[in-house]
Amino acid sequence: MKVKFMFVATLIIIAACFTFFAGSAAALDAADTATATKLITPDDHIDKSGMNLYCQSDYIQFIADGDAKISLYVDAEKDDDGVFSFDTGHDWLLVMETSIGDFPLFPRRRIQHGMVSYDVFNSDSGSAYDIFHVLVTVRESAGHEIYECIFDNGKNAFKTVPVYNAENINPTGRSR
Repeated sequence: MKVKFMFVATLIIIAACFTFFAGSAAALDAADTATATKLITPDDHIDKSGMNLYCQSDYIQFIADGDAKISLYVDAEKDDDGVFSFDTGHDWLLVMETSIGDFPLFPRRRIQHGMVSYDVFNSDSGSAYDIFHVLVTVRESAGHEIYECIFDNGKNAFKTVPVYNAENINPTGRSR
């Protein structure tokens, strides 16, 4: 009787472990899918109509072909002094403007109670040109998304990699 019980208990443990590890593999597959990169290629038809330049940064020697600049646009109105009049929701657009074309790093999209921002940095590639990164942050009323755009010199395109994505959240504050 004891041997039968031990045998059944062992089978139950093995079945539980198999189910756990099968579930873990599925979770890892889902994570790989979630971090899959997409390419951003130059777009000659970026719609900037009705938008104002919010901020801009110039970058020297972005690629071998020349310089570049990043421009963040918003459809908020400006007063006579150039001060923005923000409302509860606006269209935002982030564009990397280069000699090989304009890359929509954040395509025009409406953001409610929030904004888009970016950080730029280089990492050493061991070649004449460092690897160029743009970290895009999208804050809105019930969500927060961060993704990285990494320039691929071989493809003349940006690869995007998700860093963080929270939906259905209730932000309660932030630092300046």
